[in-house]
Amino acid sequence: PASSADRIIKEGERSINTTSLFILDDTENVDIEDGGQSSPSADRATKEGGRSIDWKFLILGGTTAAVVVGLLAAVITLAIETTSSGENEDKTIGSCMAWTKSGLEQLDVKSWKHFSEDDSLSLYLKKFPFPGENFTEKHFDAWKDHVDSSAGDLKNLHDQGFIKSCSMDSGESATRALAEVFEGYSAVPTLFSDPIIIDQTPIDFRMQFAADIGSTAIGESAAKGRLVNPAGRRLREHFYRFPDQCDATPIALEVFLRLMIYDQIEAFFHKDDTKIGLFHDLFQDVDRREMNDEELSVARWYGERYAEGYVHKIRNGWVYPLGDKQNIDRYMIAVGLDPADNNMDPTSPVGLGNVVGKRLTEWLAANDGLQKDNNFVDIEGLESIAEKHPDMGVAWNKWKPSFTGSSRFQGIRDGIVTQQTFVSPSLGIFSFLYENEQDFLDLELESAVPVLDMSEAAYIERSKEFLDIQRTMTDYEKAVAELSNNKISGSVFMIKAFVPLLKSLVSGEDFPRLYDEFSMVTSGCGEYAAVHAAWRHKRTYVAGRPQTIIPHLAKTNAEFQATYPEAATFKPLIPAGDHPEYPSGSSTIYTAFVQAGDDWFKNRLGFENASSETGPLSFTIPAGKFYWTDGPTEDITLEYENLMEWVKELPKSRVYGGVHFIDAGEAGLALGKEVGHACSALLKRLLDGDMTATYTYEGRELINPFNEEGEAVNTTVKAFFD
Repeated sequence: PASSADRIIKEGERSINTTSLFILDDTENVDIEDGGQSSPSADRATKEGGRSIDWKFLILGGTTAAVVVGLLAAVITLAIETTSSGENEDKTIGSCMAWTKSGLEQLDVKSWKHFSEDDSLSLYLKKFPFPGENFTEKHFDAWKDHVDSSAGDLKNLHDQGFIKSCSMDSGESATRALAEVFEGYSAVPTLFSDPIIIDQTPIDFRMQFAADIGSTAIGESAAKGRLVNPAGRRLREHFYRFPDQCDATPIALEVFLRLMIYDQIEAFFHKDDTKIGLFHDLFQDVDRREMNDEELSVARWYGERYAEGYVHKIRNGWVYPLGDKQNIDRYMIAVGLDPADNNMDPTSPVGLGNVVGKRLTEWLAANDGLQKDNNFVDIEGLESIAEKHPDMGVAWNKWKPSFTGSSRFQGIRDGIVTQQTFVSPSLGIFSFLYENEQDFLDLELESAVPVLDMSEAAYIERSKEFLDIQRTMTDYEKAVAELSNNKISGSVFMIKAFVPLLKSLVSGEDFPRLYDEFSMVTSGCGEYAAVHAAWRHKRTYVAGRPQTIIPHLAKTNAEFQATYPEAATFKPLIPAGDHPEYPSGSSTIYTAFVQAGDDWFKNRLGFENASSETGPLSFTIPAGKFYWTDGPTEDITLEYENLMEWVKELPKSRVYGGVHFIDAGEAGLALGKEVGHACSALLKRLLDGDMTATYTYEGRELINPFNEEGEAVNTTVKAFFD
């Protein structure tokens, strides 16, 4: 049984739980953020003296109760196996002795392999014990041989707290023991209002990994080719500490890097087909090889280290948690990998991951124009926008960067005032999605976005529509705004909508590789390409946000003020991002993902309009768990007939948040569709081995930073400078 917050969802239902990113079903355990698989273990039954415990249901949950349910079967089974007779089975010492957490923490990580049975042929640690699991004769021998030769007898170890007496007389006692062990560990949250900070010991890393996937089979999970996503956990903690930086572009860049590194590594395991990665030109010296899931996943761990470290290294440590180790290193240690292994031999899994991660990120830093080596401070890009828009920050209808105090940045004393700048100002000028200016136009990435009328009359009409919607807002609409604004929750919502449909259409054997490809074209290409395309339009118009335009109109237009007295003091529910208003970046990102997904289902599986065929979806924000405001007073559950219904609501969701006029959201939908189609075309070219499709293709060119058509639109403020 689970608490109301850890809902047990019956088979056939699809629901988005607000405290977990994994699904445990009757076929396999899937780390849903990355689509990864761990051991087939949900339909477990263990018997003890005729008593059967069956876990044949879907679990979505984040607290100790749900973790215990997910883990108990493995622990009980282990206890039964180690206490049963058989010449090839290890025997329990005495009646029952179990490892303590502090006892396992005495073991140096390098000695773990000696306590892990039958792992000699695996690249991962699969049988190393967890706290609460049985202490065996083999463990005692390994302790004496590799930890302390003077360990003495079991009583000595017991008295020192390395092991403790245990009782496995009933399932209930095992449940209680396991609950004590996993107290305080919970799965990755999907809401920013639920931060998690983990402790520092390697055993804590293993405990947290197990909680994240709902199983103690963490080595088996890691070996299957997809990874639990430490980037998602780190991104959440990054948001708590540095909300100024948690914007669409760094999140999308992080995901793009991770998935393109995954995909580039996988390309080298396609020995007999034409598939290439987006950066294939950089690896002419790397040979293809036969598919091997375990080697593939090892290479991906090492490659992902470079993605995780690319954006978020800070002066006093790694963002999550603050310390001397990046988050992914903790997960690697948990399954027996050495994150400090700097092997650069691409014929080995470790070396392949390191070579791909290092070359790819070094090339990107030197070529994408975002000034990574200058701490992402792009002075040239900012000056270009200022030159194009000398009235920015002055004209009433242009973007006015917000001022804020010391709360915006870590380590700044009270009294220091900072101001927003246009985040990633050169984003998309040199892109992987389009080869040159003509390609940008041919893909309809300019024409998809209507030319913005920035006249007073146009903004009066926009503001009336905006405030009419705002007047009817309840906690439900606030929940809609929070889901779409949280790029991590929104992305997970889309993934959880598509994955059950994919699993219903393909075999379990084919699912992992197909999901990899789906992730690359949606999360990897769609989301990051969306901001590449949207940023050109944002640079073109530098349109003002509702929070500055609406109060201005209230001051200058008496009729508007009389009809909408609240306009003079309007404040948005959610602070606006570090970039101008038109078009909506969030609407573009989500629509690009969904359109790329629809295209992929059609092109790969012959299944049309997948986003309209996902079945009902829901997302619950518990009482008191709004991030940007107080509330809600009770649980709010958002319900949709299918994913496309949610997409169509995106323009209104940005109005609910107070950050966009509705036509900015509608423009985002139109642009996102074209971005999704472009990503689908890019995927086909990479699968066909077209080297001109790579980001590193030497014929790729810079595009115009601005739309030509947008130059003369803002005629109403020219007199200010004349």
